Amino acid sequence: MNPIANPEYLNTVFEFIPEGKPGDFWVITAYNPGGKPADPGDNLEADARLLDEIHELKITRFRVIGLSADASHAEPGWGIACDENTAIGLGRRYKQQALFHFHAARIDLVDCRTLKRKALANPATRILDPRTLRHFSLFVGSPENGRRIDPIEYAGIGTRIGALFPGFTIQRAEGGFESRFEDTLVIHIATREPTKVVEAAHSIRSFLNQTGVGISHNGVYQRIRDWSDTELILEAFGLKNT
Repeated sequence: MNPIANPEYLNTVFEFIPEGKPGDFWVITAYNPGGKPADPGDNLEADARLLDEIHELKITRFRVIGLSADASHAEPGWGIACDENTAIGLGRRYKQQALFHFHAARIDLVDCRTLKRKALANPATRILDPRTLRHFSLFVGSPENGRRIDPIEYAGIGTRIGALFPGFTIQRAEGGFESRFEDTLVIHIATREPTKVVEAAHSIRSFLNQTGVGISHNGVYQRIRDWSDTELILEAFGLKNT
């Protein structure tokens, strides 16, 4: 029998703002007691009870979301700065199989029943700061004046965006270019990989044989042409080429 309650927990990533947080803390959730899916209302009620108990104990706390590696499953929890006995006591009271202990640049998975520990690999990559999820908009005009973007072109654009990003939004709009109105698509993308947004703009521009495709981020607008340099584009947005 594996000493750790559920080996899948070893693949967990965590979303929280790391700035100003304690160097030693535990992550606990009240969701899905016993490792079994619970009613959403029951999970919310349990989370509220846990938060009340944390307040009563006067423990430093902050919100942490535990996610599967592909983000298909998530459980809101709390980062709490306390000793092991307090953390394990809360975990057992809320019928959790395991907790996570952040300390000394490590993240340990700790089984609430046996207290066995297992270090998570590559701990630095497990922390997702929500502030690093950036919103970009691409502006794609019609390939020819006065003509709407046809279904084949629309599908081709969607295919190229979908090959790079798991989710996106396309809005139809009317844009103006060189004193003329034209059919326009506005594509919204949220990502931690800005270089892929520039790659997508180049791919669409080439596919439609366009002079340029617009891209905006955080109030700054750039136009992607065949000679545009990715590093300079990202620098204009205040981002690094990653």
